[in-house]
Amino acid sequence: RERPSVVLVANPPVIAPLLVWFVSWFLGCRFVLDVHSGAFQHRRWSWSMPLQRFLARRALCTVVTNDHMASLVRSWGARPLPVQDIALDLAPSGPAARNGAFPAVFICTHSVDEPVAAVVEAARRLPQMSFSFTGDPAYAPKGFRESLPGNVRLTGFTPDAEYLALSRGADPILALTREDHTM
Repeated sequence: RERPSVVLVANPPVIAPLLVWFVSWFLGCRFVLDVHSGAFQHRRWSWSMPLQRFLARRALCTVVTNDHMASLVRSWGARPLPVQDIALDLAPSGPAARNGAFPAVFICTHSVDEPVAAVVEAARRLPQMSFSFTGDPAYAPKGFRESLPGNVRLTGFTPDAEYLALSRGADPILALTREDHTM
C-alpha cells in the first residue's frame, strides 16, 4: 500500500535482501544493502557469497563500514558506500561509575569473533582488577556464568547514561575482535 521508492535492507541474513530484491520488481522500487562485516567474513555466510554479489550489483548501493569491504564490493561491479558507525558522544564530563579498584570494561556482544574466553582468563589472572562485561549474557555459551571468576560482573545492555558512566569510570576499555576489517 505504501509503495516505497527505496528500501534499506540489512545483510546478513542474506534471505532479507533476496526477498526485498524479489518484491522490488512488483513494487517498482529500488533497494540499498546495509552489509555487516559478518556477511563477508563468517564461514556461516560463505555459501551466500555468489548471491550477495548478485544482489549488490542490483542494489542502488551497498553500505559497508570500511575501505577494505568497499574494495571488495567494487570488485563485484557494484557500488559501495563506506559509512562508519556514528560515534556515541561519550561526554567526558558527567558521573563516572567505578566498579572496584582498577576497573576494566570489556565491550562485548558474545560474538564468535570476540576473545571472550581470553578476557575471562585475564580476569582470573588479575584478581586485583574488576571487569565489567557489557552485552547480553544470554548470547554467551552455556555454562559461561558459572565459569566466571568473582572479579567479573555482567552488566547486560544498559541505558546510555549508565553505559557512559561505566565507560568514564574505567581505566582500560577493551573492544576486541579476532577478525580483520571488523568494525
